[in-house]
Amino acid sequence: MSAGRPATHRTSLGEFDIHHLPSHLIWGFQAERTGAKILLLAEPEKAFLDLVYLGLIPRSPLGLPYKRDGRWNLNKRTLARYASRFNYPPLIRYIKKKNIL
Repeated sequence: MSAGRPATHRTSLGEFDIHHLPSHLIWGFQAERTGAKILLLAEPEKAFLDLVYLGLIPRSPLGLPYKRDGRWNLNKRTLARYASRFNYPPLIRYIKKKNIL
């Protein structure tokens, strides 16, 4: 996810698609050091909500996230707090309908 333009990067490890989020939704990540580099990794609840949000946007190339067993290992208190920050009613309806909250 990035506040910048969507992009695809091809590396020796594989292809990475960068999806756009509005800048007001860039939060909920932690800095992780890997050798000399620092990576910004989204917390599980924020990453899940980012995917749901993008999946609900009209004309999005992404589908909605799913799990075969239907259970997500997410902190419900954090998820509810983060979902309210999105201020996007379709996202709230989706996570309630799927009984994730």
